[in-house]
Amino acid sequence: MKYDSKSRGKLIVLGIILIAVWVVIGLRYVALSRHWEAKRAAEEHAHAAAAASQAASSQEAPEAAAGARMAALVTPVAPPESDPFRPVIPPRTRRAATRAAATPGSESGARVAVPLLPPPISMATTVDRSSLYVTGIIVGTPNTAVLRFEDEHYVVREGYLIDNRIRVQTIGKDSVTLQDSRGIYVLRLGR
Repeated sequence: MKYDSKSRGKLIVLGIILIAVWVVIGLRYVALSRHWEAKRAAEEHAHAAAAASQAASSQEAPEAAAGARMAALVTPVAPPESDPFRPVIPPRTRRAATRAAATPGSESGARVAVPLLPPPISMATTVDRSSLYVTGIIVGTPNTAVLRFEDEHYVVREGYLIDNRIRVQTIGKDSVTLQDSRGIYVLRLGR
């Protein structure tokens, strides 16, 4: 490949610049490595001096060093302002709700007791077949289903009465069989 005189001049200048950049990088590398080696040597020297002074003090008064360690262990520490292991969301159990309602003077009694479950379906409007949906089924002993009526969810088992007129007959893997005065009908999961 042939280069004209202008291109050769540009290539020579570019080569000189490239060599200068490599020389600067090399010099910076050498300077930084010397700096880090000196810093590491100073740290090792300070470490060795501290270890030597500690060894000398422990040989002079082993009882004093043991006493200082014991004093550090026995010194009382102020408790934290709040319990770090306290749950962010307090547990909702029947026992805690009744205890909160029973002790009006305590901190937990100052809060309003929250009901654990939504009001029973019988307290709501009258239930009809078209307003009940199965949103979940838990297969176990006994099988449990989650029924949705309007905006509330209810956990039911076989034999439960809904609105004192709809009985939960059986709960299968993907369906719940209900019986009322008009007959038996099946609700499918998710429909």
